[in-house]
Amino acid sequence: MLNSALPRCTAVLLTILFLSILQADSVFAQRSFGITYTPPDNADRFHSDLNYLKQAGIRSVMLEEVIESGKMAAIEDSGLDVYVSIPVEFPTIWTLQQERDELVSTWSRYIEFYREYENVQGIGLFRFGQTHSQRFRNFFELLIDEIGQITDIPLFYISSRPEDYDFTGLFDYRMYQAADTSSISRLPSFHSIGGIAYSTPDMSFNIRMFQSILSQTRNISHLPIFLEWEWFVQNRSADGLIEEVVSSYANDANALFANPRAIPEGTSSNWLILILLVIWGSFVFHYSLMPTYRKTLVRFFDNHKFMMNDVMERHTRVGQSSIVVLFQQGFLGGLLLLALTRYTLSPLGFESLIYHLPVVLPYIPNFLVIFIIGFLISIMINSLCILWLYLSNSDIHHFSQAAAFQLWPQHLNLIVVTLLIAFIMAKSSIIIINITALMFLILIAGNFLFSVFDAGSHTFTRFYYYPVTAGVYSILLLGLIIWVYYITGFVEYWDLATSL
Repeated sequence: MLNSALPRCTAVLLTILFLSILQADSVFAQRSFGITYTPPDNADRFHSDLNYLKQAGIRSVMLEEVIESGKMAAIEDSGLDVYVSIPVEFPTIWTLQQERDELVSTWSRYIEFYREYENVQGIGLFRFGQTHSQRFRNFFELLIDEIGQITDIPLFYISSRPEDYDFTGLFDYRMYQAADTSSISRLPSFHSIGGIAYSTPDMSFNIRMFQSILSQTRNISHLPIFLEWEWFVQNRSADGLIEEVVSSYANDANALFANPRAIPEGTSSNWLILILLVIWGSFVFHYSLMPTYRKTLVRFFDNHKFMMNDVMERHTRVGQSSIVVLFQQGFLGGLLLLALTRYTLSPLGFESLIYHLPVVLPYIPNFLVIFIIGFLISIMINSLCILWLYLSNSDIHHFSQAAAFQLWPQHLNLIVVTLLIAFIMAKSSIIIINITALMFLILIAGNFLFSVFDAGSHTFTRFYYYPVTAGVYSILLLGLIIWVYYITGFVEYWDLATSL
């Protein structure tokens, strides 16, 4: 009897064990979703949102402000986990040093409030910082020790960098922002990842992309994928598909939805190459139709001294050509700014640059606005230099003479910008691109000094001419460099922007 009961007991135990494994695997495989959420002021709408989030399969909310205690208690009662993302965006070592006391006060205020609640799973100190900088890491190494004394809540930060090993060790984990499948594929591993912040530039819901990201992150299915509330509500109102997809995957990781046919990406004109071709076309057209310009350009680099003597003695006149070259330099300036901002920087990097330079533009401009700004800056700088040369040199009697001294050396910028576009198209290192762009700025800055000494050889008033031109200009240029490097923090802002 004992012999007959033993196999049956063994079979029952194996069956129970098998079912337990299946259930555990199923629970583990269920996807966890969160929402980046800002509670509304209206209490009824807030409670309605909470009920909806639970029904939609949302398990976590990410808050970006210190909310009312009553609302926090309601979130806790609803069973939702809370992650807090303190709104400190795009910090650099410069901003940390300048605003240290204010930032520590902000971080402490958030921690003091949220550490009272058991459902708080983590507090994010910043989003998209200069984490690759050693000085930035040194700052947080000291700060984390200080904050660790007032809370045991896990600390994290939000990053879009695929590799952040040197910095991640200072925090309990990091949230990784992904915009598409390529963002996930760049991750070498899911080490120290505490969740995914899904942020797509496309406002419509792409189910093919979404399911692909879920497939790529199946090994961390227990970690939350945070969706933006406004984006979620907009797509829910559109067709309701996103609501069904999220709810289904939250309950069954094996849920599948039919993907629509892939729509090939449309090809758009490459504005960099197009504008560069226009500039080269204008140069060739001008060179072929204006014999005087053709002769002066060749002689400027081949027989410079005699050519400038002819300009000063009015044997050679470049009035019309100087206007054409001035506008060509304006186009080159606009092209340079367009290339560095919208084609060298990622959308997030460009956003960080605009964030730190609100005096330039309080919004994210389009291609045309960026190009026009570069165009106008180049025109303005060259016009001021031409006016300065004209007024300071008593032997220069016409603007076209001053323009020849100022503009003709800048023909080299056409070659520099062409190289820059070639490097960008070839996806060269950002270091090479920055060096090439710096060559353009050096040519612009150094060109005036060259023009001053060039024009000074044709005047008898050198005793005051050089001090009021080269001397004053050198002081102003040195002051500008010091101001940009030590006062504005622009170097750190650009370093952060190119790293994102």
